[in-house]
Amino acid sequence: MKLLRFENGFTLAETLITLGIIGIVAAMTLPTLIQKHQKQETSARLKKFYSTMQQAIMMSEIYNSDMRYWDFDTTGYVDENGNKDHVKTSELCENFFNRYLKKYLKYYSYEKGLNTSDENGNTIFKTNRIIFHDGTIAYLNAGSCYDLIFDANGDKKPNKKGQDQFAFYICPYDKTNKLNPNEKITTSSYANSKTREQAYELCKKNGYYCTRLLQIDNWEFKNDYPQ
Repeated sequence: MKLLRFENGFTLAETLITLGIIGIVAAMTLPTLIQKHQKQETSARLKKFYSTMQQAIMMSEIYNSDMRYWDFDTTGYVDENGNKDHVKTSELCENFFNRYLKKYLKYYSYEKGLNTSDENGNTIFKTNRIIFHDGTIAYLNAGSCYDLIFDANGDKKPNKKGQDQFAFYICPYDKTNKLNPNEKITTSSYANSKTREQAYELCKKNGYYCTRLLQIDNWEFKNDYPQ
C-alpha cells in the first residue's frame, strides 16, 4: 500500500507579507536597540575614564605631593583687558598636563590647542585635547581650575553635553561641590547638589550638569535620564 505524501509550503504572497511584517517590526525596534547599545557603550567608557583619571592623579600625588599643593594658578589665562588669552590658556594646559598627568596616563596622543580659521576666515580656537587609544577624547581647558570635557565617541556627532560629552574638573578646592570629598576628579554641579533629585533637575535644565546625575547612578543611563 502506497502512503500519500503531502507537502505544505508558503505561497509567494504569504512569504512577502511575512517579510513585510518582519521589516516593520525591525524598523520599529532597531532604533531603540541601537540607542540602548550606544548608552551601554557610553556608560562603560565613562566608568573607564573616571577610573583612569582617578588612578592617574593618585599616582601623580605619590611623586608630586598631594593635589592640594599642585600649581593651579590659572590667572594667566586672561589678558589685561579681561579677555581669555587662548594662547596662554593652551600653554597653561600643556604645562599642567606634562607636569602632573603625562607620565601616569595611557593615551594615544596629546594635541596642543591652537588658533585656526573656518571657511569664512573667522578665527576658531581648538582646545587642547587628550586622545585615548579607544578613540575617546578629553578636552583640557583652564578656568578657575582645570576643566575636562570627556567625549565618549571622539569626533563623532552629536557633540552635545549630556549625550556624548560630559563635564569634569580637576581642582583641590570647592569641596562643597564634590560628591565625595576624597575624589580626585569632580563632576560639574552647583554647590550641595548631591542628591539624585537635585542632580536630575539640573540635568533636565542643562546637559552640562548631567555628569553628576550619571555619577550618582553609577555611570548608568536610567530610564528617566533627561537628555
